[in-house]
Amino acid sequence: MVRWILAAVALSCSSRCPSAAGAGHPALRRLPTARLQPTGALAPGDTPAGAPPHGARLAPRAARAVPLLVDLPARGAVSGDSTTRVSLPRAPTPRTSPPPPPRASRSGLLRDEDTAFPVHARYTTSSLWLHSMRTLPASSVLRGVRAPVLASVVWSALLAALHAVTHFHVPCSRPHTLLSWALALLLVFRTNSSYNRFWEGRKIWEKLLNRCRDLVRTCTVYRDAISLRRLRRIACLITILPRVLRSHVQVRPFADEQSLSTRDISACLLPYDKMVLARVRNKPLFIANTLAREIRAIPTSDALDFSSRERLFLLAMVNDLSACIGACERIVQTPVPTQYARHTSRFLCLWIFTLPLLLLPEMGFWVVPAIACISWVLFGIQELGLQIENPFESILKLDILEGMNQQSVDETLSLAGDYAEIALREDGELAPRP
Repeated sequence: MVRWILAAVALSCSSRCPSAAGAGHPALRRLPTARLQPTGALAPGDTPAGAPPHGARLAPRAARAVPLLVDLPARGAVSGDSTTRVSLPRAPTPRTSPPPPPRASRSGLLRDEDTAFPVHARYTTSSLWLHSMRTLPASSVLRGVRAPVLASVVWSALLAALHAVTHFHVPCSRPHTLLSWALALLLVFRTNSSYNRFWEGRKIWEKLLNRCRDLVRTCTVYRDAISLRRLRRIACLITILPRVLRSHVQVRPFADEQSLSTRDISACLLPYDKMVLARVRNKPLFIANTLAREIRAIPTSDALDFSSRERLFLLAMVNDLSACIGACERIVQTPVPTQYARHTSRFLCLWIFTLPLLLLPEMGFWVVPAIACISWVLFGIQELGLQIENPFESILKLDILEGMNQQSVDETLSLAGDYAEIALREDGELAPRP
């Protein structure tokens, strides 16, 4: 519709100014030419140009016309120096509805097409409580405390039946009450120390991923001095390092022939290196050492601005990777002291198994469900601390972190290749693309 209005104004001005129209005014050349049609000449279902699509919602202020300034020749003007400004109405701008918020999958992760990288979904109390109660039978904490909870329930049922028959004397509850604060202190310290280990493990892997990104980015900057073949080898070593480290800290076999014959490892390891990798115990450290040897073999080139300073800078990043490997091994090899864990478990068992004696006079057989709930809560706190003590087993999603590292390496290499091609085409060394 805008094009038709512009064409109509142009024809009107040309009829009033024949000299300007015959001279071919520049302003007229910029206007689109179109054959005028009546409004009813549109076919059914056609939409005029500039009109919003059917079903689109308009903004609240879009009903008013927006001025569109166009240069047109003034009346009687022959040259292109005298122009006038004509305000034409513009069609309202359609506004589409906002996209729906991303949904979380069953694993608690948002889909990759909704976010730039995998992130955990955030829950609210209104959505979390129903999901938590629905998945209670499949809880790993409940499976871990099933045996002591059943034992405490059976013990409380026997005491309730014995008390109903014999009415034995119940001891004083004051010592039990005085020891409650000590039990709470032990459980809180246990869970707090385990959470600190979990958070430290996440920070170690964050440092590992950052150093991998820094290393591959710096290598792409000096790709002319490193050579393309060595750059691909270094990038492949950086890609498989988190994968080998995950198998190392999870104490899973990785040295079988099927694992060593994968495409990723075969592409960056020589046959001799693959045989050594199958024999060594510390496989991620071997990958870091191989990476250091590759960097050491880069020749010094003053023309390409690669000297010993850049080589030492790259080797310092490899040293940081080795430090991350040692930090992960420290968490795995240094659990919470056994004496502390055993004392907490013994104290908790004695406290739970003597609690029914204090509740029997007031609750009777109702002590059985009460002890079941209390033992599930307290033993569950202890089990929670035991599970998050080693964050590399199942708490941290290390496979997702591996995928992020591989994606970062691939994108860095791809962008470096694109920029290099653009630079060569600008310099004229490559022919432009058709």
